[in-house]
This record gives sequence, C-alpha cells and structure tokens, in this order.
Amino acid sequence: IEEGETVRWVEGFASPNTAHDQRDFLIGVNRDITERRLAEIALNESKAATEQVLAQLEESKHQLELALSVGDMGVFRSSTPIDWATPSTMGAEERLLDTPIVADGQVRHLFDFAPDAALTYRGFMGHVHADDRKRVASRFLSTVNRRMSAYRGQFRMQSTPGATVTVAVRE
Repeated sequence: IEEGETVRWVEGFASPNTAHDQRDFLIGVNRDITERRLAEIALNESKAATEQVLAQLEESKHQLELALSVGDMGVFRSSTPIDWATPSTMGAEERLLDTPIVADGQVRHLFDFAPDAALTYRGFMGHVHADDRKRVASRFLSTVNRRMSAYRGQFRMQSTPGATVTVAVRE
C-alpha cells in the first residue's frame, strides 16, 4: 500500500454452481466492511488498555492492603455520596448518620462488626465511647459540612462489651 492510499476491508462469499449445460462457475458477493473492522480494532485496543489499567489497579490495591496490614490499619468510606443538595425534612446530621459505609476487614475486626453486616455512620458512632461521642459527631459533621479535606482526631471506641480501643484518624 502506497502512502496516502486508503485501505479497504472487504468480505467475500462464493459458492460453486453447475449450470444445466454442465459448465461450472462461481457465484460471489463482496461487501465493504471497513467501518466494522476499524470499529473492531478500536474496541480491541480499548479493551487492552482497560485490562492494563485494571491490572495496575489490582496491583495498587494489593500494595495498599499490604501497607494497611503492616500498619495494623483499616479503611472505611461512604458507599454512596452524601446528598446535601436534595431538599429533605431530615437534618444534616440525620442524613449523615444514615449514609451507608463500606469498611474493610480490619475495621470490621477492630470494632467487632460482622463481615456481612450493613453499616451506617449511625452504627459506627454507636461504637464510639459515650464520653467521646458528642465531640466526634460534632467534629465529623463540621468536617463534612465545610467540605474539609480530612477528619483528624483521636477517640475511643468500644469494640466488644468491656473492650475499648483508642483510634487515631489521620489523612
């Protein structure tokens, strides 16, 4: 193919046919499939790029899990965005407390949450030591309301009856 020439992808079908006068011939059909073929190539390239990003993400996840396990740390986050924009009869604190959270195995272990238990901030705050609960809730709500980058603090949590764990939350 010379530079500047257009490449066309063609698909063809042919079938032998014998006429009544015993002469053999082919009946064929060709069609231009260039657009389809170019789309397939683009899709395969996109799929390969996506698989590469997913592999990198898996590696990053593995490295994070390793770092967290070495530091004896756990991670939790909101499983859905906190919807502040939609009008509601619920106050900001109620909206926040009822937001579902996702917690990794270490957090669930530290605070004695069942592996498959549905969690909310309300349930999480229920494990904060009674003497710390008001301060933690107020500061956490203030952090979220002001869209601050991180909540920092230290407080006590009751993991099981009679067991208290001191938690330091940092960026």
